[in-house]
Amino acid sequence: MTIRRGSLLRTFALNEVSDDYENFNKVERECRGLFARCGLAVTPREVVDALDSLIIDGLVKAYWLSALGPVREIEGVPAETDIPHIYFLQTDKGKSASAMDSNWPFGDDGRLQPGVLIVPDSE
Repeated sequence: MTIRRGSLLRTFALNEVSDDYENFNKVERECRGLFARCGLAVTPREVVDALDSLIIDGLVKAYWLSALGPVREIEGVPAETDIPHIYFLQTDKGKSASAMDSNWPFGDDGRLQPGVLIVPDSE
């Protein structure tokens, strides 16, 4: 199975925000760990770009969470300066896309499946 790097990062990010509001630090840390299991590195900038593209495609939404008030949805892509302070959550459309995604590179044992080839987006 050949998987483009950007597609894999989107899969990982979408998975991380599938069941609860998650802040950027958690999403980035988990994506970094999953990429490391593939023998690759990922930058925070790449994770921001992946989340932005997921928001643009309607698969994820960004939110302000506060103990002092209600959850507030952020319309569209949040400002980059807000990224450390906001949370992300999969939309219903994201849940459907996630259920149909065949890009998960790990087997039931948690190891990278044999034959998985991760290629740059430019190839």
